Amino acid sequence: MSAEVDALLQEAKESIEAAQNYRSELQQRLNGLNQARTQVRGSSSQAREALRRHFSELQAAASRLLSDRCDALLAEVDAIEADSVKPLDDCQSLIEHGVGQADELLREGEAALRCGLGEKEEKLGSFTKKAMHIQLNRWEQHLFP
Repeated sequence: MSAEVDALLQEAKESIEAAQNYRSELQQRLNGLNQARTQVRGSSSQAREALRRHFSELQAAASRLLSDRCDALLAEVDAIEADSVKPLDDCQSLIEHGVGQADELLREGEAALRCGLGEKEEKLGSFTKKAMHIQLNRWEQHLFP
């Protein structure tokens, strides 16, 4: 073999060795990139899970606070309603009592008008006394002082 061929062979061997070294180095870099990608994906997955958990806890806490506040406001409305309705209920009872007395008085008065002459004076007198005693307008004094 000639010196030129030997030189070319030597150069080819060195080029092959350099290419192998280069390939090995690139392969190591690819492995490093894959490891880095795996770490980034793992960290991202952990971060996502931590964020979901954190915001889920925040939502639950906010929901509890809002629910508690709503319950407190509803209780206030119930108390205001009860305080506001009581005078109306009292007034209704007073009016219903007056209506009952007026109904009773009307029945007695109509019965007194229908009775015979012998009883009429006695029944009308009794009716008139009762009417004066009940004082039909008395409830107005309580409602409109």
